[in-house]
Amino acid sequence: MYKRGIMDGEQQTPSITNNTNNNEQSFSSGLGVTSTGIPVFVEAFLSSFFVLSSAILFFVEKTNVYCRSVALQGVIWFFVLFIAAFPFYLTCIAFGGFFEVVMMIYVLFYLIFKIFLIVIALLRARSEVFFAIPPFGHLINKYAATSD
Repeated sequence: MYKRGIMDGEQQTPSITNNTNNNEQSFSSGLGVTSTGIPVFVEAFLSSFFVLSSAILFFVEKTNVYCRSVALQGVIWFFVLFIAAFPFYLTCIAFGGFFEVVMMIYVLFYLIFKIFLIVIALLRARSEVFFAIPPFGHLINKYAATSD
């Protein structure tokens, strides 16, 4: 039997189902369709890889809530970790020595966390089940589900 899919140019209203036991939210966002024409897997990678591409894709993507959520999470966590790193950076410049080691440990932590975000975004791109990292999960869901 023929099953009609989403046609180009059609928009589908995103719907959200929350699982209160953990931090997973499922989005029905159009079966892997993005408004940019990029596959969900590639857009999820770009949305989680670099903060500038995250910001651009958050504002450009209008139909796929999963990709918008991944992009917004990337932007929020970049700025949170950047603001947290700024005092370490200043003490590293001012005093050197031990604070350089602290800054290198912080950079290592950031790289591990960023790789974790990228891997989670890519693993969940097929099912489009967004994994929100607390405490920003509700904020991300609120703003990602509303397209201007």
